[in-house]
Amino acid sequence: MNSIIANRIYNLVAADQAKIALLNLLSDGKWHTSFELESTAKDQRPTIGLVGICIILKALQDADAELFEVYDNDSGRFYRLNPQRASMVKKIVEHKMRNKKEVHSSSAKEFKKFKERSRTTRKEEKDFDEELKQFL
Repeated sequence: MNSIIANRIYNLVAADQAKIALLNLLSDGKWHTSFELESTAKDQRPTIGLVGICIILKALQDADAELFEVYDNDSGRFYRLNPQRASMVKKIVEHKMRNKKEVHSSSAKEFKKFKERSRTTRKEEKDFDEELKQFL
């Protein structure tokens, strides 16, 4: 049963550095606010917000219903890993951190190509402007 849950979590985390960072933060066994989780994930993915964090936590909760403990009070919502699942999650995070590769989505690759094309286009335009200045 634990191997099935571990595989679900491992596949869910895949190559997303924000999810790995969240699990790494939570693996210490302490209570963390949603804002701490958000700031940790923002270090890896700057466009993520509180809604994105909640979606990630919900997906992880769907993978294993007993993964998180949630505590609500007047000052906010606090999360921590279930102590029974902490060692499994630590192993997953360590494996992901060891085998960390720079993985880009197809849209990231396309954006990188676009930036390179725009740089070369600007250089060509600048060179062209310099040539025009000689004649004026």
